Amino acid sequence: MKKQGKKRTVGMIAGILLLLLIAAGAALLVWKPDWRFLLKEQVASWFRNADWEEREFGASDLICGSFSEIEGAVDMQKNDALYLVNVNHPIPSGREFDLVCYKDTDVQMNACITKAYSDLSEKVMEVTGEKLYVRSSYRDREAQAVVLQENPDTATKPGASEHETGLALDVYVSQYGGYGFLKSEAGQYVNRYCYEQGFVIRYPWGKSGSTGVVHEPWHIRYVGLPHAELMYMRNQTLEEYLDSLEIGTFYQVGDQLITRQRADGEIRLPKEGKSWSVSEDGLGNLIFTGSYR
Repeated sequence: MKKQGKKRTVGMIAGILLLLLIAAGAALLVWKPDWRFLLKEQVASWFRNADWEEREFGASDLICGSFSEIEGAVDMQKNDALYLVNVNHPIPSGREFDLVCYKDTDVQMNACITKAYSDLSEKVMEVTGEKLYVRSSYRDREAQAVVLQENPDTATKPGASEHETGLALDVYVSQYGGYGFLKSEAGQYVNRYCYEQGFVIRYPWGKSGSTGVVHEPWHIRYVGLPHAELMYMRNQTLEEYLDSLEIGTFYQVGDQLITRQRADGEIRLPKEGKSWSVSEDGLGNLIFTGSYR
């Protein structure tokens, strides 16, 4: 009887502790809107997906040649949208990016992101009533060296920062910046929907093993469409996304066609493709994106 009584007591204590842990967890989620958001996003990511269809083309359906030959034969725009930069793949010395000032400000950005950022800002204001600000955009190597000296635990070394491409922006809203950005309605909107304008959260939660950088919910990076949507729906970092693009394969997503090909090899594009854009990936390849029906 004594043993049974002890078992009941132990069971009651364990049950009470479990209830207390559940209550504490629930309270934290109520008091921590950023934690609640991250948990919801993590669970939602298990059910999101965005499949593409691999396409094959016969030799007669393709236009082939060197990049310079292809560039002169089809409607094509160059940009830097899918250029990979990290500690393992720093920017080569002398590599220049297409920088412009955003609207009537002195904020420098890569030319290919200005329209998308304007659209994102307008959407954030429309949905949340908050004005989105840029804390940091383009930084040259000298400025990055200063940032590294001031923030040695979080900043990357010169040459390995996306800010040197003008493709990355650190954003905030009034009273909510840094990790506090996710506590705001605007911050949660940006983290959930920025892909619709071609941006991704470059350093998402739980992905530091892939990116080499801890979670930064304020750091958005332009990759363009449909790439941003694919990355978001598949819960992929830029590193993981590029790895998923096999050299020479054609992928169709809706009416968009994507192909990654060696920059120094023969380029093959479908003759019926239109409105091509092309970006280096920083790994010796070119990624072509065009419309195809």
